[in-house]
Amino acid sequence: MSRIKNTVSAAVVDEKSNRKAIAQAAIYTEWFFTGQVDSLWHSVSEKGRKRFPNTESISTLRQRVIPVITGFEKVLSDSVVQNDTLVSVWRYGINKGDGVIYYVKWSLTPNDHRIVGFSASDAGRVAVNPKKNYKVRTKLQLPVKGEWIVFWGGPTVKQNYHAAYSTQQFALDLMPAADSARTWQAAKGEALALTDFACYGSPVFAPAAGKVVVAIDSIPDNQVGKFHPTSEKGNYLIIEHQKGEFSLLGHLKQNSIKVKVGDEVKAGAEVAQCGNSGRTTSPHLHFDLIDKPNIGRGTLSLPAKFYHYKADSVLIKIGQPLQWQRIKPAFE
Repeated sequence: MSRIKNTVSAAVVDEKSNRKAIAQAAIYTEWFFTGQVDSLWHSVSEKGRKRFPNTESISTLRQRVIPVITGFEKVLSDSVVQNDTLVSVWRYGINKGDGVIYYVKWSLTPNDHRIVGFSASDAGRVAVNPKKNYKVRTKLQLPVKGEWIVFWGGPTVKQNYHAAYSTQQFALDLMPAADSARTWQAAKGEALALTDFACYGSPVFAPAAGKVVVAIDSIPDNQVGKFHPTSEKGNYLIIEHQKGEFSLLGHLKQNSIKVKVGDEVKAGAEVAQCGNSGRTTSPHLHFDLIDKPNIGRGTLSLPAKFYHYKADSVLIKIGQPLQWQRIKPAFE
């Protein structure tokens, strides 16, 4: 009988502790989304100061998260995992604006629930896109030359975070194979210059013949590790290939665009250079095939297929590049 009482008592204590952890994490989440950086930093534990040594470190984290997760319009669930050294609290919710399900996770100290760590991500749901089975008519070629790595690309959210958004579901993020080590160094916060990256200043080519309908060229390139506060794609080109099919080339180098609105371009023509403008922390090229000549709501990403390229040294006559594949034009 005493064992049963002890078990029940422990369960009650755990439930109370869980409720307290969830309540405190909810406060931290509110502070995070509303920009109460000082309050957050004063709630960081001694252990957490290694990750968040000052308010600027939290502000930098917000700059990376807020452009994607703007806040929850509806909370779906909370969950807790505890042990003797750490309490982890997850909150799942529907993001304001795009309706995608995300979670935020707080790692807290067990007794006083002070902050040790933070993370956030989508919940793995692929976007609902009415054009997911659309048959693309434009014969696309890779917009780069030499060997590049597909950093993000593929049909699942695990392979390609773009897949969670119908506006960029089939987009690709590409970086030169020569930059693979530098990109990870940048992600870890190591001090690097833009010129350390082979990508920066690399030529970008028209993936098919068409007419230039948008050319944005004036946005400064970010320092490595920094986001632009408002511009998502930074400097970018949109080329109309045929009705309802437009190529978007994003994160281009400032003042590098070689064409203007109204120009007709041939497939393979050099049109710009890679840069680090917009919502990006290190140089890479963003490519997407979209159904309208604009970015954001009302635009749908199309399932682009590329012709005659090599993926991991295998000739692909027509296909979709996938995450971590090393790709290059077939003729090289």
